[in-house]
Order: sequence, then C-alpha cells, then structure tokens
Amino acid sequence: MSFPGGVFAVDSLGHTVRYRACDGDTGRVADPDMRVAAGVASGEVVVDGTGYRYRVPLVGRSEGTLEVIRRHRQPTELTGVVVTPTGGTVEE
Repeated sequence: MSFPGGVFAVDSLGHTVRYRACDGDTGRVADPDMRVAAGVASGEVVVDGTGYRYRVPLVGRSEGTLEVIRRHRQPTELTGVVVTPTGGTVEE
C-alpha cells in the first residue's frame, strides 16, 4: 500500500508487515495474529513503542488503511492504493 511519503507492505502468507516512510523503517515484523478473511489482511503490531493497525485488501486494486499510533500524539490515519499480484500477497 503506498501513501504520500511511504509504503506499508503485507505478506499474508508469511504473516509479516513492513512500514517504510520518511519517519522510519520497521523492517519485516512478524504478526502471528494477522487475520486474513474475505480477501483482507488486518491486524496490529507494535514496534519500538509505535503501533501500526492495518486493514489491507489482498485482491485487485483498492484502498487500504493504516493507523500509526505514537505515544503522546494523536493517531495518524493513512490511506493508500493497494495493488496486488496474482496469488494474494502484497510485497514491497
């Protein structure tokens, strides 16, 4: 999923996510509790005190959402276009 200033990638088969933007790069992060249902991957991970809550479609070209939750700040909601390859896995 791309949004102004960055990308958020989901690997639904490996249950990992990655946030890359001007304010940082999480690297690949395991999300063993990732939910994959009805063509959508969703979940939440915390990296170095920052939370990332996501809902990313895994089919077609559509809009996904990412909420970045930092201590002592208002959450930031990002939306972006998701483009998926055949097979349902979103890669960077």
